[in-house]
This record gives sequence, structure tokens and C-alpha cells, in this order.
Amino acid sequence: MTQAGFRKTLGYEWFWLGYYYFRDGKTELGNEAYEKAVEVLCPSDAYYSLIPYARDMERILAGEYKDIRPQMYEIGASAHEYRYDNGSLRMWNYEAIGKG
Repeated sequence: MTQAGFRKTLGYEWFWLGYYYFRDGKTELGNEAYEKAVEVLCPSDAYYSLIPYARDMERILAGEYKDIRPQMYEIGASAHEYRYDNGSLRMWNYEAIGKG
């Protein structure tokens, strides 16, 4: 898939697969999927920058928020990408994850 030019798409798929593995309680598989996303994505990609925060979020959810109902909290992270377009700074992309 990366040879066909879908590197970013593949990285996003690995990221979300990891996210849902964590939702299903499959921590090891979630971490493996995040590692695959890191291998595929570039540091300039939004999801690449979200991976450390996603791992922090999972650690917090498994620890201090473990026995708290999701309706009682909201935890997440977001990445904003800005680009210059005709001399003006514009918001280009927004990606976010969360739970609660």
C-alpha cells in the first residue's frame, strides 16, 4: 500500500485499529498497531503527533479513570495543521481522539 502512494492512509488505519483495540481491552495489540503507525507515518503527519497522547490517554483510562463511568469525564487530544496559502495562515487539517 505504501508503494502505491497510500502511506498516510495506511498509517491512519493502523492508528484507528490501535484505538479500537484499546476499546476492546486488547492493550498489547493496540500498542502494536500504534507502533506500525509510527513506522508508516512521518513526524509531520497529524496522527503521528497524536500517538504519544493516545498512549497517555490509554494509560490514564486504565488507571485513575478505570472505575469511573464515561459520562463523568472527557479525555482526549487533538492535532491542528496550518499552512500558508497565498500569504495567509489557514487551518488545513484537524484530527482528534477522545473518550468520555
